Amino acid sequence: MPRKEPNNVKVPCRYFLWTLRSRDGVWQADGRSNQPSAGRHSLNTRDFDEAKDIIHDLDLQIAVNLGLANRRLLDSQSGKMLSIECGLDFFDRHLDRPAVAGGPKDTTKQRYRRIIRAFTAYTQKRQIQFWEQVDADAFNEYAKVRSQSCTSATVVTEISLCKAILSFLIESKHLDPKFGFTYRVRRPKQSTRYCPTPDEMRAILNILAVDPDLKWLHDVVSILSYTGMRFGEVAQLTWDDVNLKNGILYVRDDVEHQQSTKSGCSRKVPIHQVVRAVIEGLSPCGDELLLHGPRGGRLRGDTFGDYLRKCALQPLAELFSHPRFQKITAHSLRHFFNSLCAASGISQQYVMEWMGHRTSAMTKYYFTSDDQASQNYIKKLELPTDVPPARADDIRTKPETKPNVLEGNDPGNQQEHRSSD
Repeated sequence: MPRKEPNNVKVPCRYFLWTLRSRDGVWQADGRSNQPSAGRHSLNTRDFDEAKDIIHDLDLQIAVNLGLANRRLLDSQSGKMLSIECGLDFFDRHLDRPAVAGGPKDTTKQRYRRIIRAFTAYTQKRQIQFWEQVDADAFNEYAKVRSQSCTSATVVTEISLCKAILSFLIESKHLDPKFGFTYRVRRPKQSTRYCPTPDEMRAILNILAVDPDLKWLHDVVSILSYTGMRFGEVAQLTWDDVNLKNGILYVRDDVEHQQSTKSGCSRKVPIHQVVRAVIEGLSPCGDELLLHGPRGGRLRGDTFGDYLRKCALQPLAELFSHPRFQKITAHSLRHFFNSLCAASGISQQYVMEWMGHRTSAMTKYYFTSDDQASQNYIKKLELPTDVPPARADDIRTKPETKPNVLEGNDPGNQQEHRSSD
């Protein structure tokens, strides 16, 4: 007995919900219940399974006609398209390449994978199944969604990684180049992270210096504030990295000794007198590390942040009522050092070298002007000089006619001509 085919079958597709109906044995797809209406179409087949396959192609074609999908998707067959999941698996294996082949550090991999998880969640929610569907509109929507919970700098970083993944898939022949596109992002010119003022830093160090149990925290804050080093770089400092005789701290990128920098390059930082006093007050604690946490163990970023807020920022809340004062982090102290150098007139080239910046643009990004320093600079313009202020009569309203030296040897004309040169 032949199988009886179903009728009025609901088939949800990428863009529309369709109803399959058989009319005189030929299957039709009815999408008129959608907004906008997808119309009614004959599938030109009497086979039910074939009709279910055809309807997905029809769904895309109608979506393109109605402006709901990019026309370039018609150039790919669904069976040949690269799924989001598969493309990300290719990129994940690319991240795991060894360091000698240009592979990123473990911390960078972790950061990238957090971004990938966020992008995957977005594509699933928007029912974006293939990389061929990722276009400028998808990036625009993703940026809009992420901007609701992330800073502009974070959104730029995430979009930049998504662009890099798309480029990798094209370069590695996993994705046709015709699905590439140009998408520009505007990087922030200045960091939005709060940079503490000299008065705030002085108060933080003073309150930490009172309690002997917080000496470890006072030492870490001092070194962060007067070297511009990242927290991870300070946490990995050893006694071999200190040269008090020459006044140098060595910030090393050394895989063998499990030391690393964000740029992958070692550098040297001069020892400030505040840092020298801290180091001279330290003594080895049974290992090679220079600094330790509250219980003598290795420094941890989360522990540092918790202690800083509880023991310094919260007790000073009444004195410094600015709401962003409570958001000071270890990285804020790096901004403080950069701004302190700028206010002291130190050459930008030196600051770039000390902080490990490859470009001056990044050093400018970290700079936050200090109001007191600005006042000190403007006062230099108020000092008496030999140049009198300009008068209205001194301002020329039209160019003067040059004297004609051929008309005679008038000394006045010659004198005026020479003075204009």
